[in-house]
Amino acid sequence: MKSTLARELDALRDRYLVDLPREETESALRSVTIGVLEHVERHAGIYARLDTDAGATLHSFLGAHFAESARILIEQSSVRVPEPPAGVSPAMARAAVRRYIADGFVGAIAAWLHEPAPRNAVAFAEFLVVLTPSWWAHPGEDGSTSPDLEE
Repeated sequence: MKSTLARELDALRDRYLVDLPREETESALRSVTIGVLEHVERHAGIYARLDTDAGATLHSFLGAHFAESARILIEQSSVRVPEPPAGVSPAMARAAVRRYIADGFVGAIAAWLHEPAPRNAVAFAEFLVVLTPSWWAHPGEDGSTSPDLEE
């Protein structure tokens, strides 16, 4: 089961996020989010357990997938992230950003699944854009990331 889900999610990531030009970040994030929500809707019988005790493994699986997507976006400078304060290492800041984004999306998706079917993936994707921190979804004016967070 997980391998089938992972293949579908990986295909979305490869299509929209890998080698993403910075100027296409906003559009690509919307498109991949809609694609993920449509994937979740197709497999709603599986993902319905996401926020139950029995779904902890599924939550972890989906969170790990999103964290890897976040890692790719950060490493290719498709998104900008806040500069960490003194005392917070750039490596820890990158790890925290990955988990913050990943776990937030998984939690939001779990809540969305409580809506009666059929759910509107496009409308919910737009709501997720509103929820997503602006520092994540919108590259800076010059398209740069914080220098302390670049590898």
